[in-house]
Amino acid sequence: MTWTEKDFSSLQIAERVASILSLVGCFFVLITFCSSSAFHTPISRLIFYASFGNILSNVATLISRQGVLAGQNSVLCQLQAFFIQQWMPADSLWSFCMALNVYLTFYKRYTTIQLKSLEWKYFLGCYGIPLIPSVTLLCVNSKERGKIYGPAILWCSIGSNWQFLRLFCFYGPVWLAIIGTLAIYIIIGRGIFQQQRTLRSFVGPLQNACPGLNSHKNTNAIIIDVMSGVSTSNFSHLREQNHGESYLPPTRQFNQISINTNSMVQSQPHGVSTAECITNRTLWSYFRCSFLFFIALVVTWIPSSINRIYSIANPGSSNYGLNFAGSLVLPLQGFWNAILYIAISTSACKELW
Repeated sequence: MTWTEKDFSSLQIAERVASILSLVGCFFVLITFCSSSAFHTPISRLIFYASFGNILSNVATLISRQGVLAGQNSVLCQLQAFFIQQWMPADSLWSFCMALNVYLTFYKRYTTIQLKSLEWKYFLGCYGIPLIPSVTLLCVNSKERGKIYGPAILWCSIGSNWQFLRLFCFYGPVWLAIIGTLAIYIIIGRGIFQQQRTLRSFVGPLQNACPGLNSHKNTNAIIIDVMSGVSTSNFSHLREQNHGESYLPPTRQFNQISINTNSMVQSQPHGVSTAECITNRTLWSYFRCSFLFFIALVVTWIPSSINRIYSIANPGSSNYGLNFAGSLVLPLQGFWNAILYIAISTSACKELW
């Protein structure tokens, strides 16, 4: 296919519009997170850390084809390619960390403090691991093939002379992280379904003992607790606050089940405390929020990955539709992260404004 100037211009417009939307979302995350502690939930904190990589990635995508036009040996092209290699795949690692947090919360009963203590390790891993191949590829200069970083269709990245490295050093690690993340969610999902089956046998007696559970829709807080020593559930330490937007594990064990709806408090006696008063929303919401981050990541990488497979299967050929889709979705990672951040922090946003 012969590309026209109009085709290249359309790609640049798509890249820059998507990059600007993403930057707006990233700065919203940074400003609100620093403005109020109400945004400091485990998921929101990870999105906050991921925003730094999104911003630097968008710096590269805003350059668009200017790096390509500057030439392979230009500083602009090499810097753009380095930023693409270093910062763009980082979201896949943050998604893995988010899934790991959910796993640790559900199965290892990690508290908020314990999760927070892992964040510096996540930060070093998500930005330190990609740094190794990024710097290595920047330094390599073969006499036969030249530099690894060079012009591509959308922007400067791994050059066409090093096609196999695009697959192994860029797309490969991303999809490895995606597969690992999916495996964690399958384990968690299976555990949740097993737990739901256990709870169904207890829902009837619990509704009789806790009539306020269904009669009050405006629930401000549901605290799920069991007697110490009871191990019938992996979810007894979840706490729901602010209409299901902030799910944090508590820092201590309780000895009874309490349901707080507005000003009404009803307590469940010890006689039935071998089972737990957990609603489907409490069970699913923490899992759902982090899984949505994962879904956005997959949607972001599918068009570009298909395009890479197409280019390998058809050497010397390029597909405009796939390239346009990649130019539109790859820079949008920060935007989708901001949408999720807002969705799980609506009460905090109302409190701030």
